[in-house]
Parts: sequence; structure tokens; C-alpha cells
Amino acid sequence: MPEPVCEGPSIATGDCTVIRCAPCGFSHIMPLPDAAEAVAFHEDEFFDELKPAYRASHERDREWWDLVHGMRLARIERAIGRVGALLDVGSGFGDLVARANSYGWRAEGLEPSRSAARWANENGRLTHRGPISRDSTRQLGRFDAVVFDQSIEHIAD
Repeated sequence: MPEPVCEGPSIATGDCTVIRCAPCGFSHIMPLPDAAEAVAFHEDEFFDELKPAYRASHERDREWWDLVHGMRLARIERAIGRVGALLDVGSGFGDLVARANSYGWRAEGLEPSRSAARWANENGRLTHRGPISRDSTRQLGRFDAVVFDQSIEHIAD
């Protein structure tokens, strides 16, 4: 994958540099990881090593998250005119999936983290394990709505 053409301020952190693109304002790491590195990181390290307290902090903020998910689902329902099938890409522990199902949606998640997908499925939140790709979405079928909340920035291409 070619390196992006960005110029702007940067900070060094660990094995990479975080740069802020002056023309577009987007911040990202340099060098960009290759696809295999990105998949491996999100499969095993993201929740287990980088964010081990995420589940507990999310539970403490349950009331707020329920409100946020409810507002998002209402906006999606207004946009498509009904409830239907929903895919949450990067679904984490399946909180949006659970909330959507409680609102009458047929919701599923797609999550690269092994531990998060396992927890979601063990708690009745249908979650497919794996990275987003053309092949993975073809296998899942059709959806009326797809949510990419805090996920698209993790996709290398």
C-alpha cells in the first residue's frame, strides 16, 4: 500500500509516529501497518492489551450508551422508514447489537477481536468473528443498515 501524502505536525510514540495531515486534518500513524499487522492487532491485542478495562468502563456508562444507541437506531429507522436487518461493523462486545434487537431489529455484529466476539456471543449478541472484507460481508448476506461507529479508522484500505 502506498504511503499517504500528508504534511503536518507529528509526535513520536512507541514504534510509530502520529501525524496530522494539514490539508484534511486527519491524524494517523506512520508508517501505516500492513493488512496482516492490522488484523493481528485487532484480533488479539486491541481489547486484551490496549483496552483491558473497556468492558468494565462501558458497563459503568450503560445508561448513557443505551441512550446513544437508542438515538442512533431511531435516526437509522427514520432514514430507512422501518426496522430491519442491521450489521454493526467493529461491534466490540455487541452492545449496539443487543439494543437494536430489543428495538425489533434483526441485528448482528462483525468483530475482529476474538475475546470481544466470544463475550458477545456468550451473552446472546450474534457476532461474527473476523475483519471486514468483501468476502466476509458477502457471506453475511444483506442488511438494511450498516453501522461503522469507531471502526472505519481501523481499516487499512
